[in-house]
Amino acid sequence: MATVTAAAIFTTTAAHGAPAPAAEPPQDSVAAQAAKLIEKYTGVEDIVPSTPSEGGALEAVTVEGEGRRTVTAPATAHGTVQSTAADGNSIGIGLPSSDGVSGARTVGGTIVYPSAARDADLAVQPTAQGVRSLIVIKSETAAKEYRFGLDLPTGAVTEHQDDGSVIVSKDGEILGTFTAPWAKDARGAAVPTSYRVEDGALVQTVAFDENTAFPVVADPSWWEETKYLAVCGAAVAGVLLSFLPAGSSIKVVRAVALFKRYGAKKTASIIWRFVNGKRIGSTEREAVKAFIGITLIANNCKR
Repeated sequence: MATVTAAAIFTTTAAHGAPAPAAEPPQDSVAAQAAKLIEKYTGVEDIVPSTPSEGGALEAVTVEGEGRRTVTAPATAHGTVQSTAADGNSIGIGLPSSDGVSGARTVGGTIVYPSAARDADLAVQPTAQGVRSLIVIKSETAAKEYRFGLDLPTGAVTEHQDDGSVIVSKDGEILGTFTAPWAKDARGAAVPTSYRVEDGALVQTVAFDENTAFPVVADPSWWEETKYLAVCGAAVAGVLLSFLPAGSSIKVVRAVALFKRYGAKKTASIIWRFVNGKRIGSTEREAVKAFIGITLIANNCKR
């Protein structure tokens, strides 16, 4: 049997007085080897460089228009990853650690917490759209379940989707999504993996067995959708506030009437669900099919 790696996307705020992250580790260190394995599957192109922050945390910042998206990786594995969108919405995800080891920022930008869980390394990758939190499971003696405690905005809810992903929304508006989980073993073979939300935590199961070649890399990733929703929402508002051209079909007229009741932000979230293959009601689905034929919507709300 061999070893496994799991990755998830999120950001963190470290507590005051936490120890500073270790300096860049030697290339033959456990942290450097874990990062090399992880980056084989994730690449490094979308990793946002991090810099030391208060309390020994590492912070990565992406400027988005007049706003800033930040991802904070904690100083130690007992901390929480915090992802704060440009609109101020913040989601915290606790690392599934049993040992509060310090993080080490490696050459490619991956932040590694070596041996932070039983026979497993943990890691964080800040990205331009969110954050990946990774687990390197090193043998069959490692756990098969990893609990990432969720700190969501007040009123936010989670929704498990048919493709295995988990959406986080508030008042019908999308905040972001944990994309469908995946896991690969040392030979590149897929390892069965899934999410469930239980007692305030995102639980990832990695079902390795006697045929698994270790290490395995698994990836729950957090993507926040602020930029898409802002662009699409502005287009929706433009349509809802304007007069429909003469000759518009009855389906378009009905769609506009429905979405005027919902408002631009909620409508943009419904369109996001549609274009990403997520579940929506039959009435909303038919309305989006008609609405997305409008040029302004098509140009700004399709992926």
